[in-house]
Amino acid sequence: MGITLRHYNTRSRASKIRDAEASVRSASKFRKFLPSDAFLFESNNPWKKSSGKKNSIFIGLSASAFIPFLLILFELDFQLLGYWWILQTFLCFASDYWTAGETSWTHGGDRLMAPLSTIQMGIIIYIKMGLRTGLAWGSPALICWALAQRSRRAGNRAGYEYLHGAWHYLACAAACVAVGEGVEGAKELLEASVARNMEAVRDIMVIG
Repeated sequence: MGITLRHYNTRSRASKIRDAEASVRSASKFRKFLPSDAFLFESNNPWKKSSGKKNSIFIGLSASAFIPFLLILFELDFQLLGYWWILQTFLCFASDYWTAGETSWTHGGDRLMAPLSTIQMGIIIYIKMGLRTGLAWGSPALICWALAQRSRRAGNRAGYEYLHGAWHYLACAAACVAVGEGVEGAKELLEASVARNMEAVRDIMVIG
């Protein structure tokens, strides 16, 4: 009876080991479909802060380019898109300036949202402007983005930072004009949004 029990226990332990190994293999296979740690946490900016140079103020300020666009979206009562762009603005600033060159979750967040935001802008520009006019407005932004990636690969830090910042400004300018159905329309919507928000702030201050 003792021999049988030991044999059973040995088989049980071996079975558990096999099950554990199978689980590890299964998890390893599943891991291939998940984003890598580099994708989720590593900075797009390869220049570490330890290099002695401070982060680019220009690229940090370029995150503010999204603000006019999100204000126009709220003015047109596109609330969900407006909140999307609030988050995108934060992630852009955090990834490209605040945590640039450092390991942070903000890089993964920006990598996940930025392509979707770009596609979203492209669809809006295409629907509102058509193909030819949309390309005329959107191409300078795309060219700046492509040249920024080229500068990064070539080790040109200043070129990367200025071109990537210009990409933010030009893309948002094109999107604002598209949503406003022209430069004047975008300007009017933005002025109306600023006036409405300033009035809301004044009301809060009076009540306070």
